[in-house]
Amino acid sequence: MESLRNEINEINDIDEELLQVWSTRIQVAGKIRACKKKNGINISQTKQWNDIIDSTMAVGDKLVLEISERSLKIRYYFEKIV
Repeated sequence: MESLRNEINEINDIDEELLQVWSTRIQVAGKIRACKKKNGINISQTKQWNDIIDSTMAVGDKLVLEISERSLKIRYYFEKIV
């Protein structure tokens, strides 16, 4: 049972790290949004968005995240956060 507790603690630590990284990403995205708004650039740029999704999924593939229900969930959450 101690091994299980250790694994659960590791997952909890990883989840916290992920949240910290996402928080930083959201802050940077906000700065980009403000810069675009200040310079009259359309905030929502479809091509750039598609490029981000494609490159993110390519990285996931390299990390052996199978094109499966799991990776579709990753894509879903990534799209919601971005």
